[in-house]
Amino acid sequence: MAKIKSDSCQYILALFILSFIGSAIFYVWRTSNKEHVRMLELTQRENIDNINALIREHNKAKSDTTDTWWITDEPPATLEIYNLIEAKNKQIENLIKMYADTTPETHQISERFKNIKISVLINGLPQEINYDHTKIKYPAGALDIIFLPEKVAMKDNQFLPTFSSVTDALTIPTIEIPESLYAPILFHELGHALRHYGERNLRNVKAMAEKDIMLEEAEMHSLGGEIMNVTSKGAYKQLVNIIVNRAPLSRSFGETIASITEDDLALCDKIFGCSHTQIPGMMLSSQLMIDVGFNYCEKNKLGIDSKFKVYKWLTEYVFLKWTP
Repeated sequence: MAKIKSDSCQYILALFILSFIGSAIFYVWRTSNKEHVRMLELTQRENIDNINALIREHNKAKSDTTDTWWITDEPPATLEIYNLIEAKNKQIENLIKMYADTTPETHQISERFKNIKISVLINGLPQEINYDHTKIKYPAGALDIIFLPEKVAMKDNQFLPTFSSVTDALTIPTIEIPESLYAPILFHELGHALRHYGERNLRNVKAMAEKDIMLEEAEMHSLGGEIMNVTSKGAYKQLVNIIVNRAPLSRSFGETIASITEDDLALCDKIFGCSHTQIPGMMLSSQLMIDVGFNYCEKNKLGIDSKFKVYKWLTEYVFLKWTP
């Protein structure tokens, strides 16, 4: 009887010790895990601060630079203005043809948007600039491209080309952008148009989940990056690879993006002819950061969802802080 009682006590004591050890291990794990999460959050905040500081310094170095606008105010219907707008129309058509075979999607875009209809936003309405007042007939399905004069873009704070599935129109601020950057920006927006042209329904836009919108943006930025590599004759992708490979021990895409230096931004500007620009240079810097983040995800085989996180993170913590 004493033997049974002794064994029972030992069994209970063993359970108590194991329980105590388990609790201690869990406490240590929980504490260390919280500390790990806290350190990651601190690191991410540091990454965000470093990226924004870099952009501020880069833009400060360009403070004496003034962008060129080819239409500054509501243009008169003169032959000179008409010829200027026709030249910009031809430029867009030529760029679409020139890079049509970059990817299967650029080929689709070039096939779908062979015809475009050009107008200028005047008094809140798109108007054709036709000096002899004749009405131009456009084929059915021609894509509306609306140029925004500087005055309108400044008033509406719209500096980026944007496709709207509500109006089925692509609006383009009339700022001079080097063709090597203009082409990928155009295809980015035309990629949105390829997906949504003909919807003309605000409810369809609102129905898109945030993740779907962000994933589409990630896809369009990837498309733009492919064209940038072609327009730069491979120099762009080489720069992105150098940046990512330079930080092999990075624990996150944020840390890798934060490793971008002023020299990297200056080189990227030089590659695309943006050294003496403000707004085009900012577009370029944002694309570089996105592609560095995407490249990190690809090298670490993290999948498309990780690219969504890159774009969302940059949008929320970086881009919104330095929109022109």
